[in-house]
Amino acid sequence: MLKRPIHKRLPIKQALKYEAFLQDLNHYENGESCQAILSVNTTVLGDEIVQDITERELGVEVRFGLENVQSIPRFFREDSNKSNFIIWPFYKNSELNEVELAAQLVFHRDDIIRRSHKLIFIFSSNQFYELHKSAYDFVFTAQTTLELEDKSGIVESDLMRSPEVTEPEQNYLNEKTELEQSRNENITGKKLQKKLFQVAFAAYKVSKIDESLQLYLEALDLARENVDKEYEALILGNIGVIYSDKGELDEALKYHKSALELHRQIGYVQGEANQLGNIGLIYSNKGELDEALKYHKSAL
Repeated sequence: MLKRPIHKRLPIKQALKYEAFLQDLNHYENGESCQAILSVNTTVLGDEIVQDITERELGVEVRFGLENVQSIPRFFREDSNKSNFIIWPFYKNSELNEVELAAQLVFHRDDIIRRSHKLIFIFSSNQFYELHKSAYDFVFTAQTTLELEDKSGIVESDLMRSPEVTEPEQNYLNEKTELEQSRNENITGKKLQKKLFQVAFAAYKVSKIDESLQLYLEALDLARENVDKEYEALILGNIGVIYSDKGELDEALKYHKSALELHRQIGYVQGEANQLGNIGLIYSNKGELDEALKYHKSAL
């Protein structure tokens, strides 16, 4: 791998994943949509990523006017050049209303796919965490999701050091407290389902995978009671990931295949592709390479 300045800021594994992500960008042709989500913990890292990507001769437009919520509808009214990759540097706007941002991105999710835009979203770590809470189905549509951390020690512009931002462990504790309050207030239905999902995700981020699994299973029961097939499919896929992490590959396959079936039922093509890829990876880990290849080809 060619050593570039950006690699000095990233841990080795993240640098390798970042480089693989850039190699994948070369394979997207005109008229083919692409959605990638990157998160950065410092503005310096974000700026260097933008510079690095634009220097790769991929045909990139950087829309520095597109770091606020009001710019989103305007972008979809424009006749943008779909052969180019568009970088949206949301991390530059620390005053961004994450809830409103999440609502706008979810609203335009299908536009992104239908209009064949090639978009690279770059969020701050805090924005990314809020999107996972409020717009997980938007995050789930991305072909690539990368969380990148600046290891250089620069702190003057650190996006994780504002007083409003907490570390994953504190986020988990906050979410768990809110869940207890919801239970005490007898919150039910989709509100409880969403809160369970958020706590399960927060628990997973701090490696409490058994607790995360139990919360996802509870959320799954509610999603089925509420006939919320989109959430049910998301939860099934996440449960599959947990079983894969636990090394229980047959159980993981069961949940990923159930998620795949649901995504097909509701016509969510990107969700279907994601699950096909997950199933292919599991078969690869099981040593069943022919079966893995079949699913990976179907995901393309």
